[in-house]
Amino acid sequence: MKPVDIAPLLAHTLKPSRYLGNEIGAFHKTPTQNTANICLIYPDTYEVGFSHIGVKMLYSILNRADAITCDRSYAPDTETKKLMQKFKIPLFGVESKLPLQKFDCLGFTLQTELTYSNILYCLELAGIPQLAKDRQENDPIVIAGGPCTFNPLPLADFFDLFLLGDGEQAILEIANIFKNKKLSRSEKLSELAKIDGTYLPSYGERPVNARKFTDLNNPKFQYNQQLMPLIDTVHNRYVAQVMRGCLRGCRFCQAGYIYRPLRECDAETIYQTTLRQVGACRWEDTSLVSLSTGDYSQIKPLLEQIVPALQQKHSRLSLPSLRLDSLDDEFVRFIKEAGQKGLTIAPEAGSQRLRDIINKNISEADILKSIHIALRHNWQNLKLYFMIGLPFEEKSDIQAIPELIDKIVKIAGKKLHINITVSPFIPKPFTPFQWQACASMEYVRSNFFWIKNELKKYRFVKVNHLDFFSFLLEAHLALGDKQTGKAILRAYQDGAKMDGWSEHLTSEIWEKHLNPADIAPKSTEKPLPWEFINCGVSRDFLLQELQNAKNISTTPDCYNQSCTGCGACNEKQSLQFSTPVQKHTLKPIKKSTAPENIQFRYRLFYPKSGGLQHLGHLDFIKHLYRIVVSDDLPIVFTSGYNKKPKLKFCPPLPLGIEGQNEFLDIFLREELPIELIYNSLKNNYLMPILAVQKVSKQSNPTNEIYTVTSKKIVCQSEIDAFLAQENFCVLNRKEKQIDLRKVVCDLTLLADNRLQISKKIEGAPIHLILAKIFQLEPTNILELVRTNFLFAEKK
Repeated sequence: MKPVDIAPLLAHTLKPSRYLGNEIGAFHKTPTQNTANICLIYPDTYEVGFSHIGVKMLYSILNRADAITCDRSYAPDTETKKLMQKFKIPLFGVESKLPLQKFDCLGFTLQTELTYSNILYCLELAGIPQLAKDRQENDPIVIAGGPCTFNPLPLADFFDLFLLGDGEQAILEIANIFKNKKLSRSEKLSELAKIDGTYLPSYGERPVNARKFTDLNNPKFQYNQQLMPLIDTVHNRYVAQVMRGCLRGCRFCQAGYIYRPLRECDAETIYQTTLRQVGACRWEDTSLVSLSTGDYSQIKPLLEQIVPALQQKHSRLSLPSLRLDSLDDEFVRFIKEAGQKGLTIAPEAGSQRLRDIINKNISEADILKSIHIALRHNWQNLKLYFMIGLPFEEKSDIQAIPELIDKIVKIAGKKLHINITVSPFIPKPFTPFQWQACASMEYVRSNFFWIKNELKKYRFVKVNHLDFFSFLLEAHLALGDKQTGKAILRAYQDGAKMDGWSEHLTSEIWEKHLNPADIAPKSTEKPLPWEFINCGVSRDFLLQELQNAKNISTTPDCYNQSCTGCGACNEKQSLQFSTPVQKHTLKPIKKSTAPENIQFRYRLFYPKSGGLQHLGHLDFIKHLYRIVVSDDLPIVFTSGYNKKPKLKFCPPLPLGIEGQNEFLDIFLREELPIELIYNSLKNNYLMPILAVQKVSKQSNPTNEIYTVTSKKIVCQSEIDAFLAQENFCVLNRKEKQIDLRKVVCDLTLLADNRLQISKKIEGAPIHLILAKIFQLEPTNILELVRTNFLFAEKK
């Protein structure tokens, strides 16, 4: 159970914080020979994978259980891969630094088909056989979960096991099997096969019922300790799931079918948990998420309570996935007060005919009504999402998209900046359109550019698209069979990886391996390859919905209508709605009576160490903004829309260098005792506060002091020779001449071959000074620490 040494990686990679595993809320449990050791893997870069709430949920559930450790890993970028190969570092868990090969079980989450090649990429970097049949007794068991597993066949050769459906309870059942260290690999697989919702390819295609988790409010399964990243990620915000499932029945939406029946989280639980987490970690952004958040039965009462409470904690609230028919002036007022800056709507189709075919169940009147609401509330940004290549689409449906935009512009004029994203339709398993063909790339490309050309008359309207080939690849992988798995392996061997990133996706690699039959129309008379899985919604219902689409007939939702008979509800599971949220009275915030121009400046001293030295300056100061916001302190905020605490930072540290006595100046409306300020801020989540002192507004640092320990012995004669010179001119990286004699103020040789350097804040970086005066390159430096500052106080 020996961890790998990642020091060479940290010294050379551009973003070492990706690999530290010291995020806020991390458990740091140590894998041992006596614990069940699980590593959850998101097969994409850290910034993408860390944002996924599912991994965070399972990570928390596993680590709160006894005798189970759970770590995380992500797909490194291609430059980091080269470093790992150079220094012989296998892929590892970010917290334990244990090689993936040493874990009992690896759990991949599959959210998009475009990460399939990255599964093989991660297994190769870990030194684990990519094909399940080649794995030996001591290799970890490799499992997969997530929506993509509802067609597991393209990946059947690579995984030992698939978990279909919700994972909260199932993941504990899986982990418990690995507690028994006496079981052989085949015995573990035999026990895993007994768990509901599991599919083992080596056992053949037996009927599998997808797992449905119905106890969303059970504290045992609440992910109260939600990980917070130290660096910016794709979605850097606290996420509260308000419900699971959706009853709208859009015929293109896989999630709307596989996650039925709808189950709502209790509104009071959402309120209490969200405020506790936002208060503890000072999240600047909060999101209430689901497939259709506006449909949550308690959404308005919840917003009425939670929006002002979050405002007190200086956190903005966002609500993705809003339905147009849920919007009204009251609703928009809530979300605008919460900090949302614009309106995002998804008509999906330009014509009413096509919206009825896909069962979108919104009218053009609903769309135009939302524009009027946005204008009344002085919103300036509008995002619209459309699809092309939908089943039964006609040219008039394509023409209806710019016609709809014309109507919006006629209402809004130039008051709205309109961003339109046009995406190709992709058939997915377990939807009414799973039998339909995928449009050709030529059809998608030509229609997109026709739409873009029609709207170029509006300078304030932008039309965007995703990579044209990526949708075609996604369709092939979503609808493929076991032969598709062989194509994935061949494509990876030819160089395919990171296919979700347009700069890495290479169509020439994939085109020679893909089978056109995968995306051709499919017969409704024969079972589809993935239909040994039961997602909960019956085949007959999906076929009836396909017929309704052909007839341009809509199907009502189950919220206020009678049951549509989809089959998802039964004696074990049915619709679950929230109870009303309680009325909460917020504690009034004490407002300062001091004049606006009266400000008091206090300096906080802290160390930047324990891994924080690998955090870039811009990422670090974002956390500093968060930790100084205290209910006990009358902090001065900046003016403008995005108000932030008024702070003055110490000069940034070069990446990788520790600071023993860094400082931060805060500004208060009132003069307060030092002890009160210290007690308010000492228990922050980021770093210890060493001291607090009141300072003059003109007290600024002039010099910074470093101590250096190196492999090379520094002689006193070298120091004397440098100090004796009047000038010591060198060139920096930009070929600009710098006189180091004017930058370096003092050099002192300390005990144990340590060198102390006092240098001016401006002029030259410390590494340049060490390289030019003492020929000390970073590889020869054992320790480099900024120990202190010298300050000058102007009168």
